[in-house]
Amino acid sequence: MAEENPTGKIVSDPEEIRNIFTQALLEDNPFQLQIGEQVFVYYTRFTNDSYLAEDIADGVRLLVAPLDPPIGNIKIVNSKYVTLELFTEFHLVNAKIKFLSRPNPESIELSFPDKLLIGNQKRDSIRVAIDPVWGLQVKAIRPSGISFTGIPTDLSTGGICFTTEASFPVLSKQFRLLIIIMWPSRNVEVQAKAILIKYHDKEGDIFFRAKFLFESYDEARAMEELATALQVREIKKREDLFGIKKVMDNASKADKASIAQEYSELEPEKQQTKKPSKIKSFLKGKLKKQPPQ
Repeated sequence: MAEENPTGKIVSDPEEIRNIFTQALLEDNPFQLQIGEQVFVYYTRFTNDSYLAEDIADGVRLLVAPLDPPIGNIKIVNSKYVTLELFTEFHLVNAKIKFLSRPNPESIELSFPDKLLIGNQKRDSIRVAIDPVWGLQVKAIRPSGISFTGIPTDLSTGGICFTTEASFPVLSKQFRLLIIIMWPSRNVEVQAKAILIKYHDKEGDIFFRAKFLFESYDEARAMEELATALQVREIKKREDLFGIKKVMDNASKADKASIAQEYSELEPEKQQTKKPSKIKSFLKGKLKKQPPQ
């Protein structure tokens, strides 16, 4: 049985839930956990336990690998519930479940969900448009090792869109890639595994959209820092048109200290015309701090 919800579809049919998690196990994608009311996200994936497929088919339990960052393995023990979010072939799946036990150092036992919230595929966070003059590049590598290059057109902490005029291997939706984003002028290079969710031909150019599948907090944080730096570039480009306050009102939940530092590094000569104290005061009220681990 499924019922409509403003943010997605609520599924409570046991067989459908078992099928969804069986598919997720087969796809072997990493996923996210939040502990209780915390906003901080931990990363994990299903364990290689030989009985897990049977447990899922019977709707008994879930077994996941230790969390990253490791502090989550301590906090989860005393949690009242955890929120799991994973990406399947067709949907984003969200479920509230309970911590049961630590059967061994290599696994965490969680209850099997009796209800799921299923939403459409989408990337979270604000997408930052990338100006080609900034010189960013993308390299996409298939599991076979075959690769092709492209130019990113927008980025969020959840995914990326990029285009290419070069030849590329035959791909289909749900294809896995390793995405490497390079910013030579800043000596920056970040990478993450991703899953292709869409591509289309537009006026002779091929555009790809991919969702990141972070396997660790460090990977997610590196991508967040890159998105923050790009957001500052966009702020710099638009502030003369719209004013700094309006642009910052629409900024994503970037780290306050990072964005302030990036801004000051971009235009040190503007420090005389835009007082740092006013910028910092505004940022303090508009951008949230990174949640503690």
